[in-house]
Amino acid sequence: MIVHITKLKAAGLFINQRNIQFMDELVRFWRGRNNNFLQNLPRWFSKFNKEVSKLKKENSVLYTFLRESNINVLVKMWEESEYIRNKFIGRDLNKELKEILKERYSKYADILINKADDIRRKIFLHNNKLLLDPLSEHYQYSFKDMTFTDIRNFFDVHKEDFRKKSQISLINLIDLSDVRKNTPILKVQAFVEIIRNVKPSRNLDNSNAEQLQAIDRKIP
Repeated sequence: MIVHITKLKAAGLFINQRNIQFMDELVRFWRGRNNNFLQNLPRWFSKFNKEVSKLKKENSVLYTFLRESNINVLVKMWEESEYIRNKFIGRDLNKELKEILKERYSKYADILINKADDIRRKIFLHNNKLLLDPLSEHYQYSFKDMTFTDIRNFFDVHKEDFRKKSQISLINLIDLSDVRKNTPILKVQAFVEIIRNVKPSRNLDNSNAEQLQAIDRKIP
């Protein structure tokens, strides 16, 4: 935790009061013990600061993306900048772009990737609210508490659900690649009524039982 907060400080990123207090408590704890932990903090700060400077020099757009903490501003940046999106989605020379980012900026790639995933999650929740509300009730899952990865895993498991009732697979009604906020299409509105008329269940298909258990373990 101290190392992570030091990383945030080096980049000038927002640190909530709770984490500041927690760090102060940890510092007081380590001061009473004979170790080199606190002595290493300046060295870590220097390493983090060096990478921030490198990012600022090499890629001012990603640097601005890193420094921004307002999620609404970040969503707007994502919607308007294909350049930013192309740093996180897809592959280049058979390698995931996220992996390339980790190789280039090993200390801050995780923060950049988490920001991108949080933006994609927010856009997905906005665009699919009409569908997600009844699905949350049906499966007894809270999509708002899921990460973007959790959401993708969920729909991978349930992609064929409701086909017998509607002749349309659940996966056909969502688009996890949406990059902008939009309004639900008419077929989604009709599908919602089908969901509401099906008896609530976390396990629509018994063949998915083992996969569902795996999802349960992933979702806090």
